Amino acid sequence: MDTLRYYLVPTTTLCGVIGFLIGGDAVWLGLATFPVLLLFDVVLPRDEAPRQGVVPFLADLALYLHVVLIVALYAVFAMSVQRGLNPLTGPGAASQILGSLLSLGWLSAVPNLPVAHELMHRRHWFPRRLAQLASTFYGDPNREVGHVLTHHIHLDTPRDCDTPYRGEILYTFVWRATLGSYADAVRCEAGNLRRSGRSAWNWRNRLWQQLGLLALPPGLCALFAGPVAAAICIGAMFVGKTLVEGFNYFQHYGLLRVPTAPVQLIRERQGYART
Repeated sequence: MDTLRYYLVPTTTLCGVIGFLIGGDAVWLGLATFPVLLLFDVVLPRDEAPRQGVVPFLADLALYLHVVLIVALYAVFAMSVQRGLNPLTGPGAASQILGSLLSLGWLSAVPNLPVAHELMHRRHWFPRRLAQLASTFYGDPNREVGHVLTHHIHLDTPRDCDTPYRGEILYTFVWRATLGSYADAVRCEAGNLRRSGRSAWNWRNRLWQQLGLLALPPGLCALFAGPVAAAICIGAMFVGKTLVEGFNYFQHYGLLRVPTAPVQLIRERQGYART
């Protein structure tokens, strides 16, 4: 039974896919998972019990299934527009555009982020490349570079762009963290290439992959479903990116650590605090 818990993630993404397959008002189905998940979070009791009877293969399968579904989500969105199931012009177009934008944006961040985060920490190249693909849909296909090589090392210090300063508002942090994650990826990739005796502009620089991946979803939407669909795709990736950085904000806000000090938990009278 515990193994089934992991399938909540692909099931949530599947709702969005089904919504676009049906078309019409059903394009809101992806966003409709938000209040449902919110209700579960409020009503269900806190569960910190150890998982029992989990089948590792089936638990991993849920991750890979989600990656397939997040790609299918955007493909089915374009198909729904192309076939007239999701008209983006004419009467009722405003509702179709807004529903498509919010469903795509919501699912690009949740449940996409935890899957991408898990896969980018795997050691094998295949899941890490899938993490790169999944991260594309929230506008950051090279997230793993800065996340692993900068965030993990400089967590909760001024050198970590994923840690908001005390007093910093969410809206300015989103932009600073976004620019910082891109800058970290560019700097780390250039450094790796120089250490191997290659130019920072070498074709092996994953910056080129990042630019290609960022252009691919809106480019394909424009090709098969038109410019309005492409604009919705770009907007959804922006919404997803904003939500992802919002999670960063609430997870790391105000945390401070002395540089070079270990990341650890310190017992306090009223619980645990990360330093």
